[in-house]
Amino acid sequence: MIQLFNHIKRKVFTIELLIPRLIILFTLILSAPRAGIAQETNWDNKLNSILNSGIHDSLIAQQLGDVAYELTIQRKLTDADKFIASQKKAALQSGNKSQIAYSIYTSTVRFYNLSSSDTLLQKLQYALTLSDQGSNLLIRIKIYRLLAQFYESNSRIEEAKNIINSALKYAEIYKDKNEIAKVNLIFGIVLNRLDDHKGALDKYYSAIEYLEKSNEYRSLAVAYNSVGNILFKIKDYEKAKLYYNKNLIHCQKNYSPYLPTAYLGLATLHYTHQNLDSALWYYDKSDSVMQIYSDHTRLHVVYTNKATIYQQLNEMDSADVYHRKTIALAEKMKKLGISEFYMRTIPLSY
Repeated sequence: MIQLFNHIKRKVFTIELLIPRLIILFTLILSAPRAGIAQETNWDNKLNSILNSGIHDSLIAQQLGDVAYELTIQRKLTDADKFIASQKKAALQSGNKSQIAYSIYTSTVRFYNLSSSDTLLQKLQYALTLSDQGSNLLIRIKIYRLLAQFYESNSRIEEAKNIINSALKYAEIYKDKNEIAKVNLIFGIVLNRLDDHKGALDKYYSAIEYLEKSNEYRSLAVAYNSVGNILFKIKDYEKAKLYYNKNLIHCQKNYSPYLPTAYLGLATLHYTHQNLDSALWYYDKSDSVMQIYSDHTRLHVVYTNKATIYQQLNEMDSADVYHRKTIALAEKMKKLGISEFYMRTIPLSY
């Protein structure tokens, strides 16, 4: 009877939550461009088009790398692998050190969570050496950013700070606000690890000021979520909720792969305040979207927390279901070679 009551109560609660979200949805639909649905790109044709373009090998390598990176972020990995292989070949044929460094960069991003720390560091340091010898400043900035992320995720914070300082110096020389904003995002993460919350927020706010005017929707999602996380950490819950909601609306509008993280932030916020029905609603939404993106590690967090909530609600059957799901997913992650620290080590996708 208690479980039935809770089930009915949750259905009513879900409707209450759903109404404002339907308003948001209709607003987004009405404000969306009226263009037709884009056709799915034939990536084999795209690859052949670049390879047969007749331009210099270094330019071919650059174009292949740009596409390979985007495909990796979109998790179209089979196609990404084809572009990465062709990029490496073109870069080596060109002899251009910047492009060889870029080919190492795209390959490193692709296999980041499947490689050992020693292998990653060797690749990144070699790419860094090549980029310093090359003339392409943008590629150098990208590699410095990724190396800073590597050091941060491996708790080598002072090294991360030194590297990101260099990245910021090069970004300012390059005079590209977009790159400066992206560097500031990493800088914010590093300062947060040093418990310099004010310094981290300053970097994030600086990035957001530009990113809100740009089309860098992935970077803006990272910035909103990172600000929310820091505000949550320092217990400024109302302001944290504001930024989590900003991230949610932003991700819904842009069909962003960061949508699960947006739901997860709000779920955690409600769970902290023991608003268990609210937390479950957001965990359910996060759960459904994570299934699409195969976001195993965050899904593991969702299953664990849902099991705990159902236990607190004395709905032991549901708690047992999610406890079993947690165990099964952990086994699956183990077979896939995904460590429990996957969230800490995968590079930010922007």
